[in-house]
Amino acid sequence: MASTTLPSGWSVLATRTREDLHQALLTTTCERAFCDVPVDWWDEGAGVWRPTSIIRLLGGVWEVGRDVEVLVPSAEGTSLRRVSIAHVRLSRLLTAGVSRHWVARYQRLLVLRLVERMNVPDDELDSLRRLAARLRHEESLACDVWATAYQAGAPDDVRYAAEVPPIAADAGWEPVHAGDVATLIRAAVRILADDLLRIDASLEEAGATAAERAAHPLLAVITSLLLRSPVLELIGRRAASDPHQR
Repeated sequence: MASTTLPSGWSVLATRTREDLHQALLTTTCERAFCDVPVDWWDEGAGVWRPTSIIRLLGGVWEVGRDVEVLVPSAEGTSLRRVSIAHVRLSRLLTAGVSRHWVARYQRLLVLRLVERMNVPDDELDSLRRLAARLRHEESLACDVWATAYQAGAPDDVRYAAEVPPIAADAGWEPVHAGDVATLIRAAVRILADDLLRIDASLEEAGATAAERAAHPLLAVITSLLLRSPVLELIGRRAASDPHQR
């Protein structure tokens, strides 16, 4: 079982001042540009930072008091909270347990997006649903760790070295029809590539260098999934067999 570990550098990014992030959030025209990006929000009443993730931006460009919606743990699992962009920072509280929650959540949503966007045959649909259920279980287990970290919070002078949990080398999904599988894989790669470019661009706007962006836990996961994609293997085989490529 292969695994991927977090590249060094995220702790440097996470110590940047909040002004770059605030400027990026204030000026972006896409409400989902920072969707899924882990942040901490400042709970002024409790005097602590709480780890969470952005869902979407609210309000117009350059609007005074622009807000973001973030995830918070609740009795139902999660709910949304509206907070000021002045009270968020790139997360400094990404332990392996907290990262595991965001990774499993992202992968589950990826599978659901595949189901929604594709005309998936029944056999493949059952397989994808089983994978989504497994990822939902992993997300649920990790949710308790995140909820505990969220409820405890952390004072302003506390930060952790960010970690990404091990990533299995296989997707846990065994497709039935080779032709359908190729279509699904290509769709997954397109979604992953779009997300990689979106999140990478958002972090760049927030002041992150290329090396620092590569060290972001979510980008590390997306890159790993792309590099393990059978589509890349197929492209490599075609290039090797094409005499015009030599």
